Amino acid sequence: MRDSRSTRATSGILAAIAGLAAMGLLPWLDKPIFPDEGASLFSAHLSWTALWQHSRVVDLVLLPYYSLLHLWIQLSDSIEWARFLSLLAFGLTVFLVGHLGVRLGGRLCGVLAAIVAGTNPLLVTAALSARPYALSALAATASVVALLRWLGGSGVRWVWWFCVASIATLLLHMFAILVPFFVLVAAIALKPQMFRGKWRSLIAPIGLMLAAALSFAILGVSQQSQIGWIPSPFEGAQLMRAMAGPASGAHDHYAIFALAIAIVAVAPRLWAWSRGSSRPALLDLRLLAILLAWAAFPTATLVAGSLVKPVFLDRYVTSSVPGLAIALALLTACTFNGIAARLADRSRVIVDSAVLGIAAVVLFFAFSIPAAQLTYGQATSQGLLGDRRVAIVGVEGRRYLEMAAQATLTRLDDGRLTLVISGGRNQGMQRRLSTVAKSQH
Repeated sequence: MRDSRSTRATSGILAAIAGLAAMGLLPWLDKPIFPDEGASLFSAHLSWTALWQHSRVVDLVLLPYYSLLHLWIQLSDSIEWARFLSLLAFGLTVFLVGHLGVRLGGRLCGVLAAIVAGTNPLLVTAALSARPYALSALAATASVVALLRWLGGSGVRWVWWFCVASIATLLLHMFAILVPFFVLVAAIALKPQMFRGKWRSLIAPIGLMLAAALSFAILGVSQQSQIGWIPSPFEGAQLMRAMAGPASGAHDHYAIFALAIAIVAVAPRLWAWSRGSSRPALLDLRLLAILLAWAAFPTATLVAGSLVKPVFLDRYVTSSVPGLAIALALLTACTFNGIAARLADRSRVIVDSAVLGIAAVVLFFAFSIPAAQLTYGQATSQGLLGDRRVAIVGVEGRRYLEMAAQATLTRLDDGRLTLVISGGRNQGMQRRLSTVAKSQH
């Protein structure tokens, strides 16, 4: 009975953190639209036939997201409502991160993981974007939860749930599949005994996931020019920013913060171990390695690939943010538990609550708000979006930005939507999209 009440209380705390993190971003839900969001709105407003024809020209790998958004905007076609889908995914991701943190490291770890994920600039930016990155982060997190449940001794059905969530991750964003893939590879390498005796029952779900990833990659190759605008050569400041991976984004200091937290969390453990004066809190190093594979390997893969042909953008590794958040929370919780072990239970609850409350407020104002306020012009000036000179001037007559190239999404007299792009380098795209728009009836 007591354990049940504690579990419900913890779930309530995590739900409150997720809800407050999402509600705290509501004031910026109507901020100026980004060009990629204009593409989302345009595609989502197409008829099913026109959307299929459009995907054969551009954004084939985003067809599943555009289809979902097409259904979502039946209730409202405003940019705020389109973004609200990502905001919901953001809140669910924060809750799921906290829940996984509790399973892996206890209540303190779970609450801290939820706070860190909910204030990560990359995830906050995804929450306020009508793009698939927040949704893919949710699906990727669900896939890791399922795999870790199976590794914890649950039935094979959890491997099938891992397969389903991995395919959903793939359909939402192709590069996000790197998260479940590397977590699976790390699990096989670190816990081979779990796979050795059950490989017959694992072939089907894991094989299905890998086959889906290969098929989707083959389909996407035909439109590889879609990422041809990413600046080349990939070096210098761009390479250094990319190395931050899920700790990058709208706030340059977040990577420094994450590194400082990791050092502060690890240093006391190393000092205690070297002195042999006290026994540090137990930490499953294999579990930590799996979390680090989640947080770092997708970034490392895209950065390595970018040395040949640029494919890295920080938003492409948004699905690694939960892994980073849980890894930092697990290290911090273990260190804090060791320090606070001498405190009485009541005193420890007070200390834990005070520390977590202060951390949540400080991180929200330091990182969430600047990320939420980021506009397209600011992101471009900071080099966060590369050198893509396309901007949306108006969506249904609403004015947002003006740059070298302009695009307008307008509703015609017969109710159809058309996207008009001006600027010399975009004339080809204008002709192709106009052809798609004219096919609607």
